[in-house]
Amino acid sequence: MAEGSYRRAKYRIYRCVCLRRLWLPTAHRSVRNLRVLEARAFENCVSLEEIYIPEGVEEIPDKAFYRCHNLKQITLPSTLKKIGKEAFAFCYALSDTSLPENIVVGERAFFCSSNCERIV
Repeated sequence: MAEGSYRRAKYRIYRCVCLRRLWLPTAHRSVRNLRVLEARAFENCVSLEEIYIPEGVEEIPDKAFYRCHNLKQITLPSTLKKIGKEAFAFCYALSDTSLPENIVVGERAFFCSSNCERIV
């Protein structure tokens, strides 16, 4: 891969009912230089409870984790620059979340995430 180029994840795990934890690796060659996830990548993964997004990722696109009803905890990298529209909408179990500084947050990014009282 040429220097300065980056990779967009082209994978979707749509409506997976058994995925509980997700750690996106940084060392594997298939995700090296990963900066952007695929839109709707984990939409309706209703059993997903925890996600770790590694340093280097700059964007979580529209509806990436839409309707992940049991998502409780997300770890976001300091390199994150943008969260797309409805990226975490209808994540009812999501607890308080810390966002990196100077981040652009899309419309309704945390819509109906009623357990999430503070986004810092």
